[in-house]
Amino acid sequence: MNGRRTRLIREAFGELRDRISALEGSVLEAERETQHSEIARRLLEELRGREAVLPAGLVSDPAWEMLLELYIARAEGRETSVADILKPCRIASASGFRWIERLERLDLLVRRRSTSDKRAVSVALTDAGADKMTALLIRYA
Repeated sequence: MNGRRTRLIREAFGELRDRISALEGSVLEAERETQHSEIARRLLEELRGREAVLPAGLVSDPAWEMLLELYIARAEGRETSVADILKPCRIASASGFRWIERLERLDLLVRRRSTSDKRAVSVALTDAGADKMTALLIRYA
């Protein structure tokens, strides 16, 4: 009886250790995602700061700006409409849609019907796009 009880206690502690380890991994992953989204936010602020001082269009990078916006939105768990992504880029809608199409062809973003407004279209990073952005943002850490 005593040996069986000891075995059960060891098994319970083993399960508990595994669960704690999994939780620690989840917490570390969440912390990394937060750090990466903060880096994306900082890069976006730097880009917009240059655009505020220098002549319009001189330092613009619509694709990069869109990808940073979408990375931040993904980290915050928020849906982003096409209008939301185009407005801060300060480019013509036609140009913006060409960038969106190109990023979609490269499997960096996806367009889909909005969950909150079926008339609207939302855009989001694909998993591959998020992975590539994370790989880039790590370089700025």
